[in-house]
Amino acid sequence: MGVRDAVRSHWASLGKSERKPASPATSVPIQNVSMPAAAPSVPVYNPFKVVKSVIFDGDDRQPDKFELSDVLADSTLKAVWLFSFGFQLELIMSMVKEHVTVHIVGQLNTIAADLPLSHYPNLKVHRVDVPSSWGCHHSKIIFAFHQNGTLRMHLPSFNLSREEINLAQQTIWTSPILHEAVLAERKRSRFEDELIEYLNSYPSYSSISDLIDSLRRYKWHVLDEQNCQFVYSTPYRGGLTQLKSCLAAAGMNPHDSDDQEEFSFPNLFIQVSSMGNPFRKKLDLLQDVMLPYLYTDWFEKEDFDKKLKSKDYTTPFLAHSTLVWPTTHEMENCMTRGLSANWFFYKQSDVTKRKVTPCLRKHTPLPANSSLSDRNRHMVPSHTKYYIQFTDEKSITNPDWVLLTSHNLSQAAWGPSPLKKPTNYECGILYTTSLGRNKVRLTLQSSKCVPGRTLASKSPEDTSALPTVNVLTPYPMKFQRYSETDQPHTSTVQ
Repeated sequence: MGVRDAVRSHWASLGKSERKPASPATSVPIQNVSMPAAAPSVPVYNPFKVVKSVIFDGDDRQPDKFELSDVLADSTLKAVWLFSFGFQLELIMSMVKEHVTVHIVGQLNTIAADLPLSHYPNLKVHRVDVPSSWGCHHSKIIFAFHQNGTLRMHLPSFNLSREEINLAQQTIWTSPILHEAVLAERKRSRFEDELIEYLNSYPSYSSISDLIDSLRRYKWHVLDEQNCQFVYSTPYRGGLTQLKSCLAAAGMNPHDSDDQEEFSFPNLFIQVSSMGNPFRKKLDLLQDVMLPYLYTDWFEKEDFDKKLKSKDYTTPFLAHSTLVWPTTHEMENCMTRGLSANWFFYKQSDVTKRKVTPCLRKHTPLPANSSLSDRNRHMVPSHTKYYIQFTDEKSITNPDWVLLTSHNLSQAAWGPSPLKKPTNYECGILYTTSLGRNKVRLTLQSSKCVPGRTLASKSPEDTSALPTVNVLTPYPMKFQRYSETDQPHTSTVQ
């Protein structure tokens, strides 16, 4: 039996049991804050986990990886709100207890169910219609309310289906345990303001006002203390303008275009699962619109929209972007043998060949002594979406800011320009080294690293000076340029 047949056979056996998944061994939510032994007064935050796959990781429980049952099968759960682009209803409802109220927020045509929705008395569906035929409800959020009055918020990179959880690499962000605040204790929170502003953009018929009222009762300022912001797009607001506002709040101000010679261009690492159509055919959304808007004041100064139409327009950012994208060889030769391919879309054109292909990177070969888990996951594409800024290649393990989001590199997600709104609902989590008076250290780690160590170090980071937020990726941050024979995996979106 070949690898493809073995994977398909294993896949066919999933979900056949009528037994509900067992609850986690403990009903207490796993903490994502640890205290370093050397400096117990300075916190180290670990809000990210890699999502367990039965294909890559087997059936055994692994505490260092996230399982959806950790949230949905928890016996202390009271109500859960699920925002997504896809829902396998039997997967979701087989996990939750009968006393748990399940709220689904999304487009009706993204709900897959073998039974009528009315079969589930504890299920409530909140319909979202997207105004544009090119848009979709792509946001992914889980709000888990517990019987003791606490709340936890999760942002997964996966939609709620077995295939996405198990056939592509995924991560999830989890908030600290949030407690309700009495009126006298309430503190202003930028994270809360952004989150509520995003939720208020949903149409009234979606009926999520009860959720908004509930969220307002909690102490969200603990996320501000970690320099964490909520980034979003909706068909009515957000996108590039909101991301730039968040970066400005963190002191990442645009560069004055008059000082061109002294400007040190940013290094931006991007890994997404879709790169959409070019902007106005001859221009690229990242190089020609996104980077100039985020890092310069060109749009504000000289009617940049007209400049974009000029035949003489060129962008200086090309050499400063790194785009991780699976090659055809990787897609065909990874463990899943192409079964992961349907989640990865790349629109190839003369523009992308000229402006995007030079930025593409692929996985480096594994060392001979690699573990079975590493070999299983090697070259398997990641469905995550990371945008990471770092000063130079030596500092990528200590980035300036990190965004884990549902935003792909597309006009629908970000908007075709700052002058036009996006068409999708999207959301993400942004960490910056500074936010007002708060300072934190960001460390970028691979799930393959020993906890407490960065990719480039052989000893634990010194965390005595600043609180530390550890950001996790499911893949090693070691990549190499495409060779002349490499081709990007391409699924054309018409």
